[in-house]
Amino acid sequence: MILLNKIETGGEAENYLAELKSRFPSLPVAGVSALTGQLGPIRDFMKAGTTVTFVGSSGVGKSSLINAVLGRQHMHTGEIREDDSKGRHTTTHRELIFTADGAAIIDTPGLRSVGLTEDSQMGEWFSDVENLFSQCKFADCSHNTEPGCAVQNALALGRLDISKWENYLQMQKEIRFEKRKSDKALQSEEKKKWAKIGQTFKKIKKERER
Repeated sequence: MILLNKIETGGEAENYLAELKSRFPSLPVAGVSALTGQLGPIRDFMKAGTTVTFVGSSGVGKSSLINAVLGRQHMHTGEIREDDSKGRHTTTHRELIFTADGAAIIDTPGLRSVGLTEDSQMGEWFSDVENLFSQCKFADCSHNTEPGCAVQNALALGRLDISKWENYLQMQKEIRFEKRKSDKALQSEEKKKWAKIGQTFKKIKKERER
C-alpha cells in the first residue's frame, strides 16, 4: 500500500493522490494523517494475523503513524522542522510491535527503501509500459533510438508519462544490478547499456522542457 502521509499540511494532497493512483493502478493508495487521526485505510489493511512494515525516508512520519495506529505513545518522535514540515530520524532499534487487533508491525531503523531481485512482478506494476514493447518495429528494440519504437513514440506524444518510464528503468536497473553481482560477464555490458539509456533519457527530458 502506498501512503501519502501528512495530508493535513497542504492543499495539493488530492492531486498527489490522483497521480499516484494513475501511476500505480494495481496498488492501493491512500492519504493519511497521524496528526489528525485519519488512519482508516491503514486500519482496514492491518487485520489480525497480518505483518506489516512502514518504509520511507527519515522524517516522513513512520513512528508517528505507528503511534497513531497503536493508540498510544510507543515510538519516540522528534519535533517537526518549521522550514519544511519534516521530522527527524528517531528510530534507533529493531522491534516487533503488536496492535490490539492482533496485527504485527516490524519497525526497523534505517529502512528507507526496498529493492528488487526478480522482475516477475514488473509486468503487473508496469503492464501499460511493457504492452508497448510488442508494438515496436523490431523485436530486439532497446527503446532508445531505434526507428519505430513504440515507447519513444508514446513518450513523444505524451501517452506514456516520462516519470513512469524513468521509474521502470530504475527498477530494471536495480534488478540487473543484483543479478550481475554474480555474473562478471554482465558488468561491462550493463555499463554500456545504461550509459546509452541515460544519454537518450536526458535528451528526451530536455526536449520536453522546451
